[in-house]
Amino acid sequence: MSEQITVFAQHSTDLDRERDLKGGVDLVVSEILADDLLGEAMLPSLEHARNALCLPDAVFVPGRVWAQTALANYSGFTDESSAEVEGFDLSAHTSLLSRRTSVKANHTGLQLLSSPATAFAFDFGMDKPHAATDSQQVTVTAHAGQANAIAQWIGFECASGHAYENAPGTAEGMHWRVQLTPIAPLRLEQGQAVTIGAHRDQLGMVLNLAQQS
Repeated sequence: MSEQITVFAQHSTDLDRERDLKGGVDLVVSEILADDLLGEAMLPSLEHARNALCLPDAVFVPGRVWAQTALANYSGFTDESSAEVEGFDLSAHTSLLSRRTSVKANHTGLQLLSSPATAFAFDFGMDKPHAATDSQQVTVTAHAGQANAIAQWIGFECASGHAYENAPGTAEGMHWRVQLTPIAPLRLEQGQAVTIGAHRDQLGMVLNLAQQS
C-alpha cells in the first residue's frame, strides 16, 4: 500500500504542515484516551494537530470526548491504616498515599449512587482552544444509600449516532476502566443534591466532594 499510505516514524509534533503533509490533512484518527481521559496527553497532542497540521475543516475521529462522574459505593477498598514493609511500620505515611483505584465497568462490587454529570468535555472540531487548566463544580442527584467513592468514566463520539461510554453497569468486555476516588462514607437520601469538584490540567484530573445539601 506504499502508493496510498505514507508512514512518518516520528512524533506528530515533529511534522511540518507544508513539508510533510502537502498543506495539511483533512482527517485525524486517534486512540490516545486514558481511563481518566487525559493521561495519554490527548489534549495537547490533538490541539497541536488541529492548529499546526490540519486544514480548516478537518474531521477528528473521535471528535467529541467527555468525562462523566457520579457518587458510588465500592466494596473493594482495603484498609490502609497500617503498613509494615520489611519490618518497618510505615503507617504514619499512609495518609500521603493515593488510594485512587480503577475497576472494570461491570465489577459486581461497584454500585452507582447518583445521577451522572459531565465533569469535562472537549470538541476538537471547534476552533476555540481548550484551556491548559480548568475547574468545574457539577451537581448530581443522589440515590438512597451510603457512598464511599466518586466514580469517573469516559465517553466519546466517533460520528453522529456512534458513541461509546464505559458507564458502571455496562456490558462485560469494556476496554477502559472506571476510576474511583475514595471519600469518607457519606449517607445519602433519595433526591439529595451533592456537588462534586473537578480539577484538571493537560495530563489528568482530580475529583473531590465539594459540598452537599
